[in-house]
Amino acid sequence: MYNRENLPEANVWSPKYLPAHLSLLLLRAIVALPDPCIRAAGSALGFIAFHLLKKRVFITRRNLEICYPELSSEEREKLVRKHFHSVGMGILETGMAWFWSKERFKKHIVIDDESLRNIEEAKKSGKGTIVLTAHFMHLEIMARAYGEIYPGVGVYKPNRNPVFERAQIVGRTWENIGLVTNHDIKGMIKALREGHSLWYAGDQDYRTKSRVFVPFFGFKCLTVTGITTLCKVRNAQAVLSYTIRDDSTFTWHLYATPALPEFPSTPEEDCARYNRLIEDAIRKAPEQYMWLHKRFATRPDPSMKNVYDADYRSGEDE
Repeated sequence: MYNRENLPEANVWSPKYLPAHLSLLLLRAIVALPDPCIRAAGSALGFIAFHLLKKRVFITRRNLEICYPELSSEEREKLVRKHFHSVGMGILETGMAWFWSKERFKKHIVIDDESLRNIEEAKKSGKGTIVLTAHFMHLEIMARAYGEIYPGVGVYKPNRNPVFERAQIVGRTWENIGLVTNHDIKGMIKALREGHSLWYAGDQDYRTKSRVFVPFFGFKCLTVTGITTLCKVRNAQAVLSYTIRDDSTFTWHLYATPALPEFPSTPEEDCARYNRLIEDAIRKAPEQYMWLHKRFATRPDPSMKNVYDADYRSGEDE
């Protein structure tokens, strides 16, 4: 497990890593500005990303075609634009979660009495708690906000750049115990057995053998079965938690459910239920979800057409 006291060995001061250091300094400087300046910077970054990241724009459009077929092309295009505003904000939200003081951070977090009670009950239970969440653009905000109430262990993908790797470990363990890599199943199980909370987001196309194909917005996609494995740990419980940004007040609302009944079941049933839970969360603010990821890249049958091919038509092989 990595944390502020146990960082990976690396020569982070090599000259080749100067751009990484400078980018982090710039991020820190931007999020130190007053809120209106941060919001303006996020909008500018989103505008730039929309015009420069053409491949990601195409992926976002295709994902929204699949998940929101009921919308007109004009409505989906508006959603694409709003999403890239969230992409720009997401870069800065990472900086806010990593660099803001405790006092400033708390001023921007809203949590209702029910969600607060649910988190506190999970903490008091003494059970290992699997915090099921999803890849919203402000996932870093959620992890810190939840950790300030119930410190836990995060599951993460290591960064190849040692400067960014150390930055994410330090930034994510302000209020939390540590991080384990997404391949460290033993580390995850150990954290649960010790009664910690464990954040888990299984809503990406992780190409692993432990997987099933279940619906996500009605379209079958690869979903890893780690939920079932982790829920089988003795006395473990699962909850759902996520944040939604309120642009009108520049605050983030932290939601948390009580312990979810009937976990674990079969891998197919657990993964299908997880997808339904995060679908409901995404529908509250669809523009804030990470649509620029190739969520449907792996098909149930290798002979099926790649949905990210330019000539693919939604629903042609479903």
